[in-house]
Amino acid sequence: ELLASSDLFCFPSRWEGLGLAVMEASVAGVPILTSDLPPIRELFADDDVTFIPDDNQDAWASEIGYALSHPVEMQERADRTLVKARTEMDLPTMISAHAELYRSSL
Repeated sequence: ELLASSDLFCFPSRWEGLGLAVMEASVAGVPILTSDLPPIRELFADDDVTFIPDDNQDAWASEIGYALSHPVEMQERADRTLVKARTEMDLPTMISAHAELYRSSL
């Protein structure tokens, strides 16, 4: 509920193994600004979330300002991310993908 009521989700991490918090924000339908990290790039496209260098404070400030002043555009991006999260990151899909990975490894 807290995520869903937010205007924006910012994830300025310097390192991430999976990006679970970003995945949770996508399922909540919140616009996402995130550090430009490989595990998160594996999950989302440039036109769905905003990738920002983690060490560039000016870029973060600029992108936060842009996001808050363009709520309709950001919500459209969040809606695309929500669809992707619900179709590609739901539990049955992930179980199936992992099972297939194990089968192909044997």
